[in-house]
Amino acid sequence: MRVWAIDLYYDAPLNTKRQAVSIYLAYFNANMGPNFVRNLGVNNIASGVIASKASFAGAGNAYPMFGTGNTWIGILGYKCKDDLLGSYGTFLPYMMFQYGNYHRFKDKMLVWNLGLNWLMKGHNSKLTLDYQSRPIFNPNSQGNIIQIDRKGMLVLQWQVGIF
Repeated sequence: MRVWAIDLYYDAPLNTKRQAVSIYLAYFNANMGPNFVRNLGVNNIASGVIASKASFAGAGNAYPMFGTGNTWIGILGYKCKDDLLGSYGTFLPYMMFQYGNYHRFKDKMLVWNLGLNWLMKGHNSKLTLDYQSRPIFNPNSQGNIIQIDRKGMLVLQWQVGIF
């Protein structure tokens, strides 16, 4: 197994109102064996599917997250000024993409997210609303794994920090 990667991260205030920008870019070149693909479903409660209805990634919200080949990831976030909502906090909208060119697939893999963080009490509590669009892959009649569809997922999560 060989993985070579470059990660770049930039986070900086924009002015005296404590607005800020965060940028993350990453590139991975991986060789984990011929045609290796790792499917992942975060908090995936699905336990099985009817074989004829299964996708290459399996059940639930899983998608091909990593594999032999090249992967690019990018995240851009913008923190609005402190106390934008008065004592209720401020917002941090973001967007994310992941692009994979895996040796096993005929088509490229692209996942994208758009989200909004509501930062409360500084950053001791956070409510996030996130939309994800992910590809669905399956083999075609020639045995090539191709994208056949896209699925969306809406996630609402609350994070509380205890300090």
